[in-house]
Amino acid sequence: MPKRIKVGVAIPWVNTYGMRVAEGIARETEPMRSWMVRFAMTNDQAKRLLAWKPDAVILNKARREWADLFRGTGIVSVNWSGSPEPEGMPTVRPDDVAVGRMAARHLLSRGLKHFAYWGGDATLFSRRRWLGFTEALTAAGIPERNIARIDLEDINDWRPSRASQVQTIRELPRPLGMLAVTDAQALYASDMIQDEGLRIPDDVALMGVDNDALFCKMALPRLTSVIMPAFAIGRRVVRLLADILAGKASDSPLVELPPLGVAVRGSTDILAIRDEVVAAALRFVYANADRNISVENVRDACLISRRNLEQRFRKHMGKSPADVIRQTRMERVQYLLLNTEMSVEEIAEGCGFCSTSYLVCSFRREMGITPTQFRKAAEIPMG
Repeated sequence: MPKRIKVGVAIPWVNTYGMRVAEGIARETEPMRSWMVRFAMTNDQAKRLLAWKPDAVILNKARREWADLFRGTGIVSVNWSGSPEPEGMPTVRPDDVAVGRMAARHLLSRGLKHFAYWGGDATLFSRRRWLGFTEALTAAGIPERNIARIDLEDINDWRPSRASQVQTIRELPRPLGMLAVTDAQALYASDMIQDEGLRIPDDVALMGVDNDALFCKMALPRLTSVIMPAFAIGRRVVRLLADILAGKASDSPLVELPPLGVAVRGSTDILAIRDEVVAAALRFVYANADRNISVENVRDACLISRRNLEQRFRKHMGKSPADVIRQTRMERVQYLLLNTEMSVEEIAEGCGFCSTSYLVCSFRREMGITPTQFRKAAEIPMG
């Protein structure tokens, strides 16, 4: 009988993101009969895991005491954390630059002209999200003076120093589009903003990262959030380890997985558009996201020529009406995939696609994966 491979998984059970990564790891390792897997979720369990003498370990390098525990032991190690730098350790992590870009594009679609990032540079993934956020905004023509950063010394501190942040928020122009580094920080920012008498989303359109069901529901209004590929990261890090053990992978590969989309909720439900025609056109598009509308339908609803409509959209939105229609339909499809049990066929019919295959092709072109792959990668509870 061949020797079974002992694989340890050291993963802190502290938030929904970590839980989803753990679920992905558990799902991917379940059919691996040649592996014997043991999980550790506390410091004491991690020490017992080392005493178990595993052949390989999957760990969160951000927990420095765990990384130090296995360093120099000769145990094959792979990392699933987005921070700090891998430093030669094989790693699967989110593409945090893409996270920042995706958030910026969503806030830009609301017609906003002033932006802020609640996070700072205390961690690698926060710095990378800030980088992507500013890159996308400046690429869209937003001047750097219109982009502020509210620094946090410790993004895991739910009660950061209040005085400096309150002062910054008071001084920023409104309406403001704000990205918080995580949903936990967005929840705290939401409370602080409203304690100062400001309204969400009218004064500050706020969004977070992780799509953590609890934090998003605790915020009032409900929190818009970037959907992270946590479940997919868990599965991918197992496959990476399997390849390394089989001699099929390089010594220090880095795999980055893109975010899955934006879960749109009330905290960014704003149209900061001064042009009344463009605002009316956007309201028409949003109200008809489940219909196969065209630019001509929008033109007719606004009683304006197509040329004039196109010019106004380019001026105020930086994109064409067709681009906005396509983005809105994709957001609606994503919402239904994540929050209902509707089949892809039912979603295609409900959103006005001429066929299921056309929806699949359109979704793959926009997202890089099929609707079914998107739903499986997210693995987010219904509701």
